[in-house]
This record gives sequence, structure tokens and C-alpha cells, in this order.
Amino acid sequence: MENLKKKPVIFIITVILSFIIVLSASFAWFTSTDEKKNHFATAQITDGSVSLFEIFTPPDDWKPGQKVTKEVAVLNSGGSDVLVRISFEEVLFMLDKQGKQKSTKSSTAITGDIPVNVSTAALKAENEWKRFKDEAGWTLINADAVADLPAEVEIFWKTLTVNGKTEYYFAMYRPTTYTKELETESRNVNQKVTAEFAVDSGAKTLTLSNIQYFYFDARVQTQADWAGTNVRVGHPPYEEKIVP
Repeated sequence: MENLKKKPVIFIITVILSFIIVLSASFAWFTSTDEKKNHFATAQITDGSVSLFEIFTPPDDWKPGQKVTKEVAVLNSGGSDVLVRISFEEVLFMLDKQGKQKSTKSSTAITGDIPVNVSTAALKAENEWKRFKDEAGWTLINADAVADLPAEVEIFWKTLTVNGKTEYYFAMYRPTTYTKELETESRNVNQKVTAEFAVDSGAKTLTLSNIQYFYFDARVQTQADWAGTNVRVGHPPYEEKIVP
């Protein structure tokens, strides 16, 4: 009889425990976690208060093994302290096709090209050269249907009389500005330009045909980061590529 009395108690306890287990499982099922990261961002310094400068005079004729001093520093002229990190990265620029000159009939700049620079120092009056734009009454005619002639193109000429016959000699170039890939500094050069000339002294006309603008194809070599394998913030690693 005593065992029969204990069974209802055991049954009730079992039911209560089962209820607690189910209740705990329910709480576990509906419980989740969440978090919010507190991000802080600072604006870039664009007022010029932090600037990079250098003391460096590149030689005009580099020689193998030559050492040149290059001093680089950062100037903070603002009112707040800044953390500055400087690394030395080297990118070697080469000319494709062993530096072979290319030419095009269009004066439109080709992406990534380097204009062939020519010296214009000898085109002076004391060397009997005359600037065509200064010649009064003469008309310039561009006979090329596919090539324009930019206003900045300069033409110089001089004459030489031999046995009563006048011979004309011409020099031509185009002042232009270009920027190497991966650089921001612009360079001013006098681009090599050639053409075939025809002079009509009676009509005072100079006719140009087969106008050619000369340039080099630039090739960018893989970057060398002498400070380590760190990548500059905001810049992807350089990859070797051929500029079209």
C-alpha cells in the first residue's frame, strides 16, 4: 500500500520536471544575441596643413653607381598632432619595344604614351631660323584630311640659295603637357612632329601633308616596396601591365 501512495507523488514530480525542461527549451529557442560596433571615422586633412616635401636635385645624366642625396620630410603646420607613416616604394618605368618611336596622324593624346621630346634650342634668329607664324601674308594649308593641326604647333623655316635656286628647310614641334601613369606631376615637352612641306612663294602658301606625331609606348614594371609588404592605404598593389 505504501508503494501505491508514492507513485502519484513520483508522477507529479515527473510532470513538473518535464514542464521545467520544456520551458527551458522554449527560452533557449527564443533567446538570441545582438551587438552594435561603435565605429569612429575621421575626415581627411585637405587644408594643406600636412604636406610632404623633399630636398632633391636629380642629375641630368645619371651614371652607374652614382649616389645622390634625397632628403624627405613631412611638415605639419596645423594645430593638431598627427601620426605620419612614410614608406619608400619604387616603380620602374620603361619604354616598350626597346624605346622605338611610334607615330600617329592624330594629334589626340594616346593614353599612357610619352611624347618624343626634341630640342628647340637651335631654332633662333641668329641661326637664320624664322617662326612661320611671324611671316606676314603667308597662309598655312593642312592637306591631311585625317589630321588636325593644333594651334600650338610651331613651324620654323629658313632658306638657302644655291646656284640661284632657293631651298627651304623646316623644323616642326608641338609644345604639350603629359603625365606619366601613377604620377601626378605634369611634364612639359616639345613633341616631335614631322610633315611634308610644299612652298608656293608666288601665292605665299605653305602646304603640309603626311603630318606625324611621335611618341613612345610606356611600360610600367612591378612595384618594389623597400619598406616591407605593406600596401598603401587606398591604393591597390601595382601589377605589371603594358599600356596600350
